[in-house]
Amino acid sequence: MKALVYGVPPEPFEVPGDANALTRNLSQSPTGLRQLPEPRLLRPDWVITRPRLTGICGSDSKQILMDFGEHDADNAMAAFCSFPQVMGHEVVADVVELGPQARGLAVGQRVVLNPWLSCGPRGIEPPCRPVPAATTACAGASPTVTSNPESTPGCRPT
Repeated sequence: MKALVYGVPPEPFEVPGDANALTRNLSQSPTGLRQLPEPRLLRPDWVITRPRLTGICGSDSKQILMDFGEHDADNAMAAFCSFPQVMGHEVVADVVELGPQARGLAVGQRVVLNPWLSCGPRGIEPPCRPVPAATTACAGASPTVTSNPESTPGCRPT
């Protein structure tokens, strides 16, 4: 599968002398279009999805443009993600495979994904306490992209 990946050597290209700041930043951004292995089920209650639409939000654009603020020398998102990182975490996708213990979704169903990993996929036992009126479901994290839809609210039919 092809993906826009942050945290890889940039594709070399010559930058014209009169290039604007955007072009200069893009020439140095550690970002590239890469061929990645097809995803696999990490646990028996997970699902695999294939994106239909992917958004590039403010945190993505700050990474790609290396715009971390006037006094920030490093990526402020580094503490929250692993690298290299596939960009575009706002996703509408189709379910293409169900793990043998996955419940609540069907192959071919369209879903919206939330990229934040909750307690279950991260192996946190016991899970964090629920937070009332929070869309992230627990005090320690947010929902996951491809987990069991019964255990986290991250993958929902549209």
